[in-house]
Amino acid sequence: MPTKPLLKTLLKSLGAALLVTALALLFLNTPIPRQIGLSARYDLFIPLALLIVFNALVLNLPGMLGQLLGPVYVMLLFALPLSGLWASGTSEQYVMAGTIPNSDAMLYYIDALRFLEGGYVTQISGDKPFTTALNAGLLGAAHYNLLITLAVILVLAALPAYLATRELQRTHGTGAASVFLIIILLFARRFTGTLMAENLGLCFGLLAFVFLWRYANPGPAGAERQAGWLVPGMGVLTLALLTRLGPFFILPLLLLWITGTSVRTYGLKWSWQTWKVPLLVLAAMLLVSGISRVIINLSAGPDAVTSTQFTIHLYSLVSGGQYWGLLETDHPELMQLTGNAYIIKALQICWSVFAQHPAGVLEGIGRNYATYFGDPMRGEYSYIDGASDPVNQAARLACFLLAGAGLAFLFLRRSRPIRWLVALCFAGMFLSIPLVPPISTYKLRLMAATLWIQALLPALAVSWLVSLLPERVKKWQARFPAFPEVSAWPAAFFALLLLAALTVAPLAVRLTARATPLPQAACPAGEQTVFLRTAPGTYGELVSQDDPRQGWQPYIRLAYFKIKVHNLGEMTLFPTFEALEQPTALLEGMDLVTHQEILVFAPAELYSQKPGVVLVCGNYRKDPPPYTEDMFFARSVQDLNIP
Repeated sequence: MPTKPLLKTLLKSLGAALLVTALALLFLNTPIPRQIGLSARYDLFIPLALLIVFNALVLNLPGMLGQLLGPVYVMLLFALPLSGLWASGTSEQYVMAGTIPNSDAMLYYIDALRFLEGGYVTQISGDKPFTTALNAGLLGAAHYNLLITLAVILVLAALPAYLATRELQRTHGTGAASVFLIIILLFARRFTGTLMAENLGLCFGLLAFVFLWRYANPGPAGAERQAGWLVPGMGVLTLALLTRLGPFFILPLLLLWITGTSVRTYGLKWSWQTWKVPLLVLAAMLLVSGISRVIINLSAGPDAVTSTQFTIHLYSLVSGGQYWGLLETDHPELMQLTGNAYIIKALQICWSVFAQHPAGVLEGIGRNYATYFGDPMRGEYSYIDGASDPVNQAARLACFLLAGAGLAFLFLRRSRPIRWLVALCFAGMFLSIPLVPPISTYKLRLMAATLWIQALLPALAVSWLVSLLPERVKKWQARFPAFPEVSAWPAAFFALLLLAALTVAPLAVRLTARATPLPQAACPAGEQTVFLRTAPGTYGELVSQDDPRQGWQPYIRLAYFKIKVHNLGEMTLFPTFEALEQPTALLEGMDLVTHQEILVFAPAELYSQKPGVVLVCGNYRKDPPPYTEDMFFARSVQDLNIP
């Protein structure tokens, strides 16, 4: 593309991204009835019916109107579930009281704060360097405002979903694109409003799909130029799988296909023409892996233990598909090791278990495939829910059948690139299942980076079914104005800028981070001293049923909170929350002295909600059961006027 049109496309893309981000912030700060957002987050029938109608209308809008409203519409689809979360103050696995991070999301949040204070992140964040860079970078730029951070993360998932939907619409029509978008949204809606790695993994996975699909479906510019899309496609796909560890076998299969295609086209000879694309693809993959290693060194330290998920899942596999955390439970001595020593020792343990009981691998493989195809909570399309169990099962079965029809449709087409691309991606995902065990998580979240494969197959089947419609229906469809085609260059700009930001952010944090200067202060005798930074999104105020403020974060009905807190995964938390009777402020963050997580319970009248550092006096819970060690009960909260 010539320089001037390329620059124009870049400026338009930046403008659209900024507009969508601004509208997302505006929408999420506009209280709407909680039932609307909660239905979008948890229901099946109502969102599905509305999506079918509105997708057909909005995705077919012509010209500039379609280009303007399309990304805004997709952003609203992603924002509605988050709006329901903030309006109700509900709790679920990774969120408490609407905004407060919980479980793994809480660990990512505390690690980001620890990094911003000049410390090093723990093992869980060290395994996900790009998520660490994103969370720390956004929190630092937003001055710890968690609400702004979550809104930007939402946009980072919504814009690639729009671009991927348009890319599929370009080649297979609105029906296929609509099904694709619906499946993506049904998966993504449970992660909006969280700091989980699935959001960024989904973002990069969808961008990789845009590039790979553009190669497999060349435009009028010609196949040779289109082959260039393989370089960002494979680089960004590697980035997606490093962000949310997933089915890595896709990468070598696609690399072999790209190499074979180049050799078949130009001959097996030592020439730049033959090896240009394979070598550039490999260079892009290695570059992304190198950046990942640099971020790990900056955020977790040079002796950090990384790649632990692989060894954990490998041990689970050779043990017959047992509990995913069994490795460190059976061998606590691993927790004393750092760097490569951990990985080497873990691999030795896995080999020892395999040597003693080789059949355990087969048992583990069988259990994971049985889970993938048969478990309604962990298997394929398990994220399609929100109705009664029979209806959920019927919806998943329909997706299974459509996916099978989509695979069959591939082999009826003459287009070899499409056939090989999708078939090899599906094969890589299928072969990876034992090492990306669905048995270890719910809703198939380990597949976030390649979720587009699961969405693509039913979409291809829908395209095929639409082609079978009677001619008179096709003529009626032809009366609609042409929908706007979106270039792949906005996706390229988006991916490049995001990768650059994720590379620079941890370096900037490491160079500029300093521990917050704290005053010499002490609490009365018998009370413990805690310094804590509060910001919007990190606290919630539990109020009475008749409080006029309830209905939007941070004000949550106490009675409602006590019911929904049972959605959290740690049962030992429930008695403490159930005992609350008076209006209470919940403050979550990091103790600025010990750099450990803390959850403060304070009488509501003590907390002013002024962002900044506060001095909290009180006591930790005595003799706590598991998962309640960080509970702190405040007797006073003092603003220190430290931003």
